Amino acid sequence: MQIFSKRSVEANLKRSSWHLLIFPLTQCDMSQCAQSCRKRKRKHSTAPIAALRCYHINSLSGNGVICKWELSLPEHRPGTPAKYRCLESFLWHDFGAGRSDWEVWLRRKLPDVSPVGATSAFRRAMQLHTALRSLQAANSCIEIDERLSSGNETLNHLIGIYGIKPRLDEAGQISLATDKPGDPVAILMLSALDALKSGAWRRFKLCNESTCRASYYDASKAAAKTWCSMDTCGSRNKMKRYRSKS
Repeated sequence: MQIFSKRSVEANLKRSSWHLLIFPLTQCDMSQCAQSCRKRKRKHSTAPIAALRCYHINSLSGNGVICKWELSLPEHRPGTPAKYRCLESFLWHDFGAGRSDWEVWLRRKLPDVSPVGATSAFRRAMQLHTALRSLQAANSCIEIDERLSSGNETLNHLIGIYGIKPRLDEAGQISLATDKPGDPVAILMLSALDALKSGAWRRFKLCNESTCRASYYDASKAAAKTWCSMDTCGSRNKMKRYRSKS
């Protein structure tokens, strides 16, 4: 069960314009979420809301659910290859609530992982998360100081821990395999290394807005996107440049 800290809630609201709605329900009622969200939005604007998807996490007391409506920053982007969608989700989350947030994410994305494995893997999962985010920053031409080198060292260290090596499969193709195939961190490591090997990793980026830094997969033909969304960060930065010229 998930508890959102005040800091995590405020960060998510600031980063991606989520509305947090708490209802006395045991399951998420998407129609009720959408209706309440529209009522709240109408106070500020009459523009239609692009409600894309919703998921709920039960509160500790069980008296309500916290629903995140992804209005402008969806977890998955159109064009992301299916084999990278789990990695995309992992990088998109900030895991601000700590271990409990990680466990909820695993139940959604990797439900076959045992609870014991999920708990023990948390620390290394966050190390991997930080290391990959530093490599994303490099893809986005964001200054990262010494974090890039430390990110490379972390990845090399995790490769050794999880025994990731090239293997020859039955089809005669070389692929990466791990000595711990059921470990969630090993699964994410294999996905990230596959992206690095195939060249798809250059499309994993961070938003150039300093107050956002949301992770996203750039599926554009030239892989030249700069912002997580033109409806939020891109629009605001264009307006800033326009006002600075006038």
